[in-house]
Amino acid sequence: MPRSARRSPSPTKPLIRPPVRIGSLNAARLVAELRVLHEEAEDPDVARMPAVAMVE
Repeated sequence: MPRSARRSPSPTKPLIRPPVRIGSLNAARLVAELRVLHEEAEDPDVARMPAVAMVE
């Protein structure tokens, strides 16, 4: 009886992983912190970012 041929693994297999949850994400706070960083760095395009009040 002939052996079944071994198939090589897909080259994208290491890149495809299930998402990992690390906790909840407060998007408004994250955007506010990024805006502050850009303002402190004197980014000329900071006006294009959404203006979000800091949420604690």
